Amino acid sequence: MEAAVVAQVKEVATRGEVRKRILERFFSDTGAFSEAEAAREKLNSRIAERNAESKRLLAAFNDAGGGGGKTMARRLGELEAEVDRLRIQVGEVEGQLHALERAREKVERVASLLDGFDVVWNVLTPTDRQELLHLLVARVVVDLGAGGFSIEFHELPAPGAPEEPTDGPPTAAVSAAEERSAL
Repeated sequence: MEAAVVAQVKEVATRGEVRKRILERFFSDTGAFSEAEAAREKLNSRIAERNAESKRLLAAFNDAGGGGGKTMARRLGELEAEVDRLRIQVGEVEGQLHALERAREKVERVASLLDGFDVVWNVLTPTDRQELLHLLVARVVVDLGAGGFSIEFHELPAPGAPEEPTDGPPTAAVSAAEERSAL
């Protein structure tokens, strides 16, 4: 049975179907990138506004000959603290963008590995093969009455999207004759 499942997974992987679905799902939703880039832009804009206000306050302080120094110093301190918080937020957003970019690179790498699935499969250790199968296959359903089985693959959620129920995972049905020939 195991050999038949492996043969079916290899066949599906080498057809390019899985690769195509992985790339389509990952690149179909650019919302996470767009949202992070918009957040970074908004934060940088706020930093620029606060820096401009600080410069205006300093210019007003110099023009006034030092009058109102305590109030101005307090406001400058508030602005500096806010700019520090905003810079921390920018760093967090940039970390998210970096993580999304690494995820994009990994998806492209996995997709390219699927092109040579047989080669990859042959160099994997038994433990790695088992792990790979568990990552790809949600479950194997054996139908004793029909003398075959079907493989249900895991669905691939779009990046940043919550997992939603779908019409059902893709399945690959194999007849009993194909199962025996694969064994």
